[in-house]
Amino acid sequence: MITTTNQKEQLRKFYDAFNIEPSGYISLKEDQKEKYQTFVRGLHGDELPNNWRYTIITDLLQNFVNEYDQDDLENYLDEITDSLVDVYNIDLIEWLKGDIMRGSFRELKELNIDEPNLTIFDLIRQLQYEAIYEMGSRILNHQYQTFEEFHEERIKEEVKIEDEGGWTDYLNSKYPQSS
Repeated sequence: MITTTNQKEQLRKFYDAFNIEPSGYISLKEDQKEKYQTFVRGLHGDELPNNWRYTIITDLLQNFVNEYDQDDLENYLDEITDSLVDVYNIDLIEWLKGDIMRGSFRELKELNIDEPNLTIFDLIRQLQYEAIYEMGSRILNHQYQTFEEFHEERIKEEVKIEDEGGWTDYLNSKYPQSS
């Protein structure tokens, strides 16, 4: 999926919708709850409230809007997800302890386990990877705007271009002709 300028703008707005306090507490800003709360709850699954989920959501968004300037963010989702998975076993235990259902046999059965020498920590790490990847994929594929909102923004952009000299000036500034 090619990341459009509009999608990057929407990801930035979603990221800016969060309060991130120095203590580590993360929440949606009051004036953004109506727009994003249902989606954020969906990203939490059955784990409400859960600050780990809020942390991962904002870490994913921070990577999408600040760290990766590429046109196709989905190509980097594996790399971003891998960077967010806990490295230390004690952190994996804390993550698992945060919601004991994360280690259910149902979830373990769904993993693609081909290696006979996997440790329990490898399995937990794989579960965490899957949880982060799924959230990242949902964030990238979410429809943040209605068609009406998108259309309204495009009209505003076109009016601005017309006010600043028209399409010819705009295109010449975007794509200068070499002499």
